[in-house]
Amino acid sequence: SLIGRYTKSANKFEFFADRSLYQVRRWLKTMDWKNAFQVEALLSNCLLTTQDLMRDLRGPIESVFRRFGDRASEVLMNYNIALKTRLTFTESPRAILNRVCDDFKDRKPLRMSPDRFFNCHHVTFTPTRMLLEGPYATQSNRIIRRYQHKGFEDNFIRVDFREEDRLSYRHDRNVDMAYFLQQRVGTILKNGFELGGKLFEFLAYSNSALRSHAVWFMCPFDHPEEGYVDAERIRSSLGDFSKLLKTPSKYAARIAQAFTATEASVELEEGQWEAMPDIEKTDPETGLISCHTDGVGTISPELGDMIWEATCCREVIRCTPCFP
Repeated sequence: SLIGRYTKSANKFEFFADRSLYQVRRWLKTMDWKNAFQVEALLSNCLLTTQDLMRDLRGPIESVFRRFGDRASEVLMNYNIALKTRLTFTESPRAILNRVCDDFKDRKPLRMSPDRFFNCHHVTFTPTRMLLEGPYATQSNRIIRRYQHKGFEDNFIRVDFREEDRLSYRHDRNVDMAYFLQQRVGTILKNGFELGGKLFEFLAYSNSALRSHAVWFMCPFDHPEEGYVDAERIRSSLGDFSKLLKTPSKYAARIAQAFTATEASVELEEGQWEAMPDIEKTDPETGLISCHTDGVGTISPELGDMIWEATCCREVIRCTPCFP
């Protein structure tokens, strides 16, 4: 049968044999991580085989590193796109790489505001695959901006979990979803995963991203001022949430606030703000005390003008807010 012939052929050429994958991983560890991400995307997205990479394209790809330097990852990202969108297989992968390099020579780098966006790599886990995409311009948050100016933004990646058709998970009565989530999703969240020679671990998520099954992962790094930074240290720096450890949903919601997409405006020193207590309410029937806040704080008109001025310098806004 056709299936039998293809299976025999794949086994014969050992496209994804342990030995072949080991050689690719050793090669990836010698690269800059952004380049390793794009090379591994060629393999993970089933655009090329291990033999294509190690036998035919290793030399040309390394010449791309020397020729384009810091922008080599952009060339390889365009190469990924060119392989995905090619209409015919008469053009060889090496010829496509040469064409992409020639088209890239006169292309100017994309400029973005570091206070609003950053280039974020994306990883999608399906039930059987790991798909790599990007980097794409993604709105920043205060945790990313905290390390972005030191050049550590590539240690943070966006991870989502999808079906094979890239849609959200759907309940199927023929599938034990509890077992699947524990084994596939739970294992990745607990143990992390290796990508391009780096080990990534679960960090946190925002409330809006969680609805689309997307979370943040990070690779620990050595910061020149803070020392060794990992996911647990970042979460601990957000505040003391020890009273919420027995309520996972509230604890996660507090952590998620730091990862909500925001824009930088002005910085305040410790003496320029003060904490206000929440409104406490007592249930007349049970006697339990609950805290309530609408999440809205008060600011001075002077601070409002400073924030508005910082916001308007980025884009043309004609109306002016009123600060009573």
